[in-house]
Amino acid sequence: MIESTSTRRHLPILFFLLYALTAGSGAVYNTFMPVHLSNIGFSGTQIGFLLALGPLMILVSQPFWGTTGDRSRSVNRVFRWILGGSALTVAIIPLTQNYYILLVIACAYAFFNSPAFAIQDTLTLQAIEKTNIRYGTVRIGSTTGFAVTSIVAGLIAKWDLRALFPLAGLLALLSFLLTYRLPTITGHQTRENRVSPAVLLKNRELILLTAFCFLCMLSFGYYSSFFSIYFVELGGDSSQLGVFWFISALVEIPFLLLAERIIKRFGIHKTLLVSGIVMCIRWLLLFFVQGVVGAMLTGIFHGYSFIVLVYSMATYINRHVPPELKSTGQNLQGLFGIGIPRILASLLGGMAKDWIGIRPVFLICALINLFAIALIGVAIFRHRKPQAIRSTDR
Repeated sequence: MIESTSTRRHLPILFFLLYALTAGSGAVYNTFMPVHLSNIGFSGTQIGFLLALGPLMILVSQPFWGTTGDRSRSVNRVFRWILGGSALTVAIIPLTQNYYILLVIACAYAFFNSPAFAIQDTLTLQAIEKTNIRYGTVRIGSTTGFAVTSIVAGLIAKWDLRALFPLAGLLALLSFLLTYRLPTITGHQTRENRVSPAVLLKNRELILLTAFCFLCMLSFGYYSSFFSIYFVELGGDSSQLGVFWFISALVEIPFLLLAERIIKRFGIHKTLLVSGIVMCIRWLLLFFVQGVVGAMLTGIFHGYSFIVLVYSMATYINRHVPPELKSTGQNLQGLFGIGIPRILASLLGGMAKDWIGIRPVFLICALINLFAIALIGVAIFRHRKPQAIRSTDR
């Protein structure tokens, strides 16, 4: 798997850079695409529909790329197709202001980009599985890339917002080139060894954790789609927005450094439970606290929200899903635990924005998170109960 001593020695740096570049590219699109659409005159409903319709492609792309990765002789090659397509589609966004053409571009971008992190996690976790490299350490590259790019992008946006999208394309292209330095990872399925994705449905714990992520991502998806617009409405500018995302990214680092110890000490369920509580508090603060400074301060809660969901689920799938379905498992989690709820959040959130405004919807987000907290709280209770019985029996 790891082909040379030199490659082995530089593997942490290579994966760190890969995460930094892909996260940097995604940061530009996710943060500034809503602002760009608002600036060129689209309504909240139009923005929400575009941001939702594009990711609808994940209903096709996630299963397609997951199965392709599991059956490919080179997961690296599959990842290069994804990065190349992402680079091309994001770079051409400024070439048009036609709504329907932008819809097509958004769909194409989502087809390529939506499985990027799932495939990247599959590649990374399998490459470092038999080494002493810690997933959390290389995953800090994603946080670093997002943070640095947010600052740079915020400054560039004050000059010309449209210039950000070629920048995102360049970062994806650099990621593409970097994959040639990585060890080759082969999919585990062969013609003689095919495993149906239906096997994943038998894992009740995986389904429950995915349901929890679904509810949390409904609220986070709305935040991701409309917070940038809300921040500008409060009086913030693009450079302040860049600083906000920079701070939000940096506060992920403590969790990533301690993630293995946290999960080992408290388990996946309790780790996710605390994440759900933190997200709920965050939405309540965004509802009650107004003003640019108050909005910026809520960024400190980012360090124990989205990154916890992504890290915990990637780790769980890598440990508990059969080798033949690792790519499929990561992509299906990306589909049902992240993608579909973000689609719903963008679509319904856009309509809610036009109806009652952005701020009141954060209160609805907090209520959704309460349902998620209750769901995983019951799961923890049920999980502990049989353990106590077995202990007594002994």
